[in-house]
Amino acid sequence: MPDPRSTRLYAATVTPFTSDGHLDLDALAAHVDRLVGEGVDGIVVGGTTGESGALAPPERTALLRTAVDAAAGRAAVVAGVGEHDTTTGIALAHDAGRAGADGVLVATPAASRPSQAGLLAHVRALADAADAPVMLYDNPRRFGVGLDMPTLLRAAEHPNVWAVKDATENPHRAAEIIGLTDLAYYAGSDAAAMVLTAGGQGVVGVGANVEPALWRAYVDALVGGDLDVADGFADRLAPLDHALHHHVPPAVATKVVLRGLGLLPSARVRLPLVGPVPEEAAAIRRDLEVYDGFPDFHRGLVRLDHPDARGGALRLL
Repeated sequence: MPDPRSTRLYAATVTPFTSDGHLDLDALAAHVDRLVGEGVDGIVVGGTTGESGALAPPERTALLRTAVDAAAGRAAVVAGVGEHDTTTGIALAHDAGRAGADGVLVATPAASRPSQAGLLAHVRALADAADAPVMLYDNPRRFGVGLDMPTLLRAAEHPNVWAVKDATENPHRAAEIIGLTDLAYYAGSDAAAMVLTAGGQGVVGVGANVEPALWRAYVDALVGGDLDVADGFADRLAPLDHALHHHVPPAVATKVVLRGLGLLPSARVRLPLVGPVPEEAAAIRRDLEVYDGFPDFHRGLVRLDHPDARGGALRLL
């Protein structure tokens, strides 16, 4: 069974949908197989890049089972839970364990904006309920509330809490967490990967969806202390990072790029996300035209304005 504690490169995977908005589990299986085959050793399903807020609990379980089967023991699979109310989070954590998750990613609740005491109680309740080790997810810009350092220190005392995905992009905070806790520290954004040279365990990133082999080489260079090589990878990946993060939400940009490259059958997202408007698609294209990894972009052969990149609501009734 894969050990999430030894994983260096997690891909925060997108959730593929069919053109009418239903789960495309075959596309997810193919995507996970490609990621693992090209060097990713960890998969996060049902996280924010996977449009977690638009997924029903049974869909999360189906995604997780598909990812576990596709990974086939070659990579750790972590399930996103916790960004809603605590009761739902507990149920999702139970379901994740039964579905074969190697770990769970516990976010701070996005809507209720609890106090620090409430956040600590939330984390502890989910850590008690989870049958798999817990990675905390701290992203106050996305969720509206974050884990203050004293709260994080107390949460780290729980025996089932093993790691933190820190998306604050604050190097001083990274140094504090690494120095004051035994938590495995994961950079929660592609741009913060250099923390691996200062005691970080790994990266939970978006760009690995698109360029898994290059990200594997980048992470290996960072871990190995080959900073000149790592700097070269960072410079090379910078236009891709900008394309995926700076024009539309990463879930949207990643899907349209994967669809444009023929690596995803559809770029469909669910409302309230929508596909890029023409100006946004043009900005993504400009970034990718200076990225040396995709020669077809230079020849104008890749479309980013697919009609299936629209957003829609799934009609269940």
